[in-house]
Amino acid sequence: MKALILGSNGQLGNELVKNLLNCNVIACDREIVNLEENNSIEKAINKYQPEIIINAAAYTSVDLAESESDKAFQINAHGVKELARLAYRNNIFLIHYSTDYVFNGVGETPFTEETTPNPINTYGKSKLLGEKYIKESLCKFIIFRTSWVIGENGKNFAKSILDLATKNNSLKVVSDQQGVPTSPALICKVTNEVILSLLNIEPWKSGIYHLAPKGITTWYNIATHLIKLAERSELKLNIRASEIIPISSSEFPTSAKRPCNSLLNTQKLQNKITFALPDWKDDFNIVAQKIIQGFGYEKT
Repeated sequence: MKALILGSNGQLGNELVKNLLNCNVIACDREIVNLEENNSIEKAINKYQPEIIINAAAYTSVDLAESESDKAFQINAHGVKELARLAYRNNIFLIHYSTDYVFNGVGETPFTEETTPNPINTYGKSKLLGEKYIKESLCKFIIFRTSWVIGENGKNFAKSILDLATKNNSLKVVSDQQGVPTSPALICKVTNEVILSLLNIEPWKSGIYHLAPKGITTWYNIATHLIKLAERSELKLNIRASEIIPISSSEFPTSAKRPCNSLLNTQKLQNKITFALPDWKDDFNIVAQKIIQGFGYEKT
């Protein structure tokens, strides 16, 4: 089975290229398929004739999206619309990744797939429109909504925290936004189950599935947990985990509003997959150790 992976250089795309099973993988970075250029999508499909397209390409700069809304909507929505149109026309199964930011973050209950989305920032609005276009295209698809993706590759929250902790003498982290970090490895593992269902001619029903580990945490708790792991690994740090200061979102203003509740109800997914979704710490620890080991700073 031939699978076209878009966004192959990103933290999720890189994981998929390395660990996707039962597929002849064709890695497409932005030089091959650029969702800002519709012609590049059709050209790649005609050239490679895939049976599956896995779209890990996205505009993910949440704050910058507020001033680059046209670009965010082109990549996350209009480019995805063309991708879905071509998937339908060529009978290609489409796997696409979306975000918890399609919700407004109100309340403390995890959002289900049936909860009405109501994004509060441009990034979330662009991703929601991409979902809408996929559903309207009538192609065969799976959309996975994930939360707080942190992987070994690319820029992410964990790498930023380690960088700050090695350079600064103080560190403040938002403590009133709840959710869980999700590793690209977990997303890839679930994606492999979708592909296996296609090979067994028992494809999942087209729809949206929430994909995240179990549990609940905050950005502040993730940061302190990460620094504790770094301390045990004897990474040279300027501050200790106990010295990180929790602050509210209002004390750390950003261009884009963030939802206070990013929790996703994953029961629908759990009923489909053959393994138990892990606790967030178990999932995150594997990634965190790899990031710490590769950080490249002198050990104490």
